[in-house]
Amino acid sequence: MATTVFECARVPEGATCSVKIVGERNDVLKAAHDHLVATHGLTGGGDLQQKVTRAVEEHATTYAMWGG
Repeated sequence: MATTVFECARVPEGATCSVKIVGERNDVLKAAHDHLVATHGLTGGGDLQQKVTRAVEEHATTYAMWGG
């Protein structure tokens, strides 16, 4: 399973922003898009969606039992 991570500081408009969004890919893409529009005043839409898609990272996630 993979976890998607968006760090706002990785995009020029959020260079000083400390917001990090972690979760399932579609949820992260939507939340990051909405954050950039609401917080940084960007215009939503296709160009912004492409920018967000390029800025996310995928991380492999492994789950293990505690104490096992």
